[in-house]
Amino acid sequence: MDRIRDLLEDGFTPVNLKAGNVKVGDSVANQNCMFGTLIKITKKGNYVVRYNIDYDDEKPSKYKPNAFERFFLVDKR
Repeated sequence: MDRIRDLLEDGFTPVNLKAGNVKVGDSVANQNCMFGTLIKITKKGNYVVRYNIDYDDEKPSKYKPNAFERFFLVDKR
């Protein structure tokens, strides 16, 4: 939890979909401190993240809205 606290102190905020504090192109970090970019919000409402450690030929990761909101922080520095 120290890493999460450090991210929060450095300007990351929890994703809040109702407040709309995350948009395509924003830098995000998950609770495991893996960093990436929100690259798409699908028509079904899923959130697609490309992690910085992903290879170019890997498929990006998809998350349902409730999981994305609980599991991610958005960079607001």
